[in-house]
Amino acid sequence: MKIVGRDEDDEGAFAPEMVRLVARSCGVDASVVEHTERRNGKWTSVTVHAPVRDADMLYGLYESVDKDPRVKFKF
Repeated sequence: MKIVGRDEDDEGAFAPEMVRLVARSCGVDASVVEHTERRNGKWTSVTVHAPVRDADMLYGLYESVDKDPRVKFKF
């Protein structure tokens, strides 16, 4: 899953917060969620290997990500 959003105040908190959100939604510890991060100006792209077990969990994850106002795209 890729999540693109604005890292407000340029503090670098967006990526770790998205990893924690994915971990919570999938019921795992954040330390087991593999991810990479790319920053380009005001935007941060986080590629997360989300450990989803089924379609319902994936849709729930999408809903959780959508609730964050910093998120611009997800796919």
